[in-house]
Amino acid sequence: MAVKTSRETLDAQKSSGESVIARLEELKNEAEEVVGAVGTASTANWYRDHANDQQRSANTWRWIANGGFVAAFAVSIFWLIVLDDPDDSWRATLLKGTLSISLFAAATYAIRESSQHRQEEFKARSIELKIRALDPFIANLDGTERQNLKGDMARQIFILDGKHDLPKTVEEAPSEP
Repeated sequence: MAVKTSRETLDAQKSSGESVIARLEELKNEAEEVVGAVGTASTANWYRDHANDQQRSANTWRWIANGGFVAAFAVSIFWLIVLDDPDDSWRATLLKGTLSISLFAAATYAIRESSQHRQEEFKARSIELKIRALDPFIANLDGTERQNLKGDMARQIFILDGKHDLPKTVEEAPSEP
């Protein structure tokens, strides 16, 4: 009788322990999902902030370029119309031309900088969109397929930098030079 009661008590404790372990496993999985969602949101937010910074830089460089072109044009017109002196020496003409060309060159440089910042902005916005859209896009897939797609996306964004087709296996991935 005592053995039977001990066995029943042991079985009850074992069952209770198994249910506690199962519940802990559920809580662990839920916590992992929350951490993943927070990580996804913070990574996407970083790319959004980076894109916004690049947009501000591109706009600043664009305004600098516009100002440079206007200044170069104004200086050139001023020298051609207002200070047009047929008695100018070749040195004075060279000085006037050099200043105008320098202003045009600076404005051209500013346009190039603006373009590079704009490209970086578009790249960051594209990555932000991919990160934010991935989970809803793959929500209805099974766990293995979902993890495979997340891995492929991570490789494309962070390893291959989005410039190449994804390799089918690790062996096909490009090695570093």
